[in-house]
Amino acid sequence: MARTVVTDSDVLHIAEHLLERHGRDAVLVAEMEARQRLDEGDVEGYRVWKRLVMMVDGHTAEDLDPLALH
Repeated sequence: MARTVVTDSDVLHIAEHLLERHGRDAVLVAEMEARQRLDEGDVEGYRVWKRLVMMVDGHTAEDLDPLALH
């Protein structure tokens, strides 16, 4: 089975889509997807979704930081 390479650009695009579609719930959606991949034994998929969790979580944290607005 061929391995799919997920680039940083891909992760950024997916993170943007998650944020547009789910807003602050994007972190929860990404966490659920990561857990599902792990439960299925898809370690690479799990790693990608954990990258998304960190990226989306960092973005939502910036939105909540009043100093980030200045």
